[in-house]
Amino acid sequence: MEKTKVRVAIDYLEVNGVFNNQIYIMTGGVWTNLCMMSCTNCGELFVFNMQNPKYAEFSIKKVGDRVKCPNCNIELKDSIEKYPQTFRTTNGTLAHADSTYVSDELKTEMIDVWEII
Repeated sequence: MEKTKVRVAIDYLEVNGVFNNQIYIMTGGVWTNLCMMSCTNCGELFVFNMQNPKYAEFSIKKVGDRVKCPNCNIELKDSIEKYPQTFRTTNGTLAHADSTYVSDELKTEMIDVWEII
């Protein structure tokens, strides 16, 4: 696994009365073939290329089957979910984002994430 840069839009959600939960949303363009995921144990972010032929028949859990999270060392097969549909809030609880709409008004930036290859 190695780090890669991806362009994301930054949004903030309110979850159960906790405000300013920052989430990243993949933007279009060259990033559309990447799937963003997170470790539900610690919140570390990952991407993998869905057009990579070796992942063609794999589910997200299967992709994580052979990888450990570099942050918390847990096997990702037990703790990987699509992001930002499932994410860690600022107080550490698991939350779910219903919408990942990218407005033209959202700020974008390049971030470093782990790429599962």
